[in-house]
Amino acid sequence: MRPQTMLVAILALASGLAAVLGVKGMMKKPAVVVEEKAKVVTAKAELARAQSIEAAAIEVKEIPKSQVPEGALASIEETAGRIPSIPLLKGEIVVEPKLLPKGSRAGMASMIPPGMRAFTILTPTFSSSLAGFLQPGNRVDVLLTIQPPGSQGDDGSATTTILQNIELLAVHTLVDAPVEAKANLSETRSVTLLVTPRQASILDLAQDKGKLHLSLRNSLDETPVDETRATLADLGLPETPSKPEPAAPPPAIAAPTPPPPPEPEEPELVVLTVRTLRGTVAGRDEITVLPSGSNRLSPGRLRPQPNASAVASQGLRRPPR
Repeated sequence: MRPQTMLVAILALASGLAAVLGVKGMMKKPAVVVEEKAKVVTAKAELARAQSIEAAAIEVKEIPKSQVPEGALASIEETAGRIPSIPLLKGEIVVEPKLLPKGSRAGMASMIPPGMRAFTILTPTFSSSLAGFLQPGNRVDVLLTIQPPGSQGDDGSATTTILQNIELLAVHTLVDAPVEAKANLSETRSVTLLVTPRQASILDLAQDKGKLHLSLRNSLDETPVDETRATLADLGLPETPSKPEPAAPPPAIAAPTPPPPPEPEEPELVVLTVRTLRGTVAGRDEITVLPSGSNRLSPGRLRPQPNASAVASQGLRRPPR
């Protein structure tokens, strides 16, 4: 056999052997790697928010360790009695971030973060076009419609947005969103909002002074709105000026204090002279007459008579008969 032919035969034989070995290698099954598993607690049924978890509503399952989420609970003992901060679905793994802190009590109070307040707005005339779509967890703006004092009908009415991007804690007694994504209109008599203490004071005053309404906003929209006031002029309607308030009466001028009555003047004395004749001696007496009410001397009281020497010194004589 020629050397060239022998070389070709050897190469062909080697190639066929390599192919056979490759096919056999591919037909071998890969070795199965057994991954370590871990225990997790899952919900056997839907778990409501703010409600204590019962042991019968949860179960323990084993899943690959690589699939265990961070904060997952591993035993029923440490899970029973805890309170979910958000609703948990059936089959969902119970994790610590979705639970309230240990020791929290069930109910609305456990859903209020520290420093916040829950404030309920009564809605006896809630708009049916929106009330059915409001759900716990939605974000809303609060509008106030008010009439100025002294206005009649709708004259001078204005609507202002007083609070923006407020979370709804509950719609009436419903604290979780319903499965059919629409609330029962018969259960929308009130809504509870999550607000700060100052916002709670604003809502209380606004509810007393006017009518409150809610406008639903996108949960991802946190942009504040600057222009939020609307009047009749924005509707193209003329605003009727309200009746002017009556002017306050001018302050009463105090009457001048009358001057004190003048002190009574001392009455002027009236002195009357009376000529007298006693035997052969002529004389003269004086009578002081006082006005009525005087306390000095009694009317008609005679002054003492002058003595005989005084009469003689005056040169008085008895008149001839």
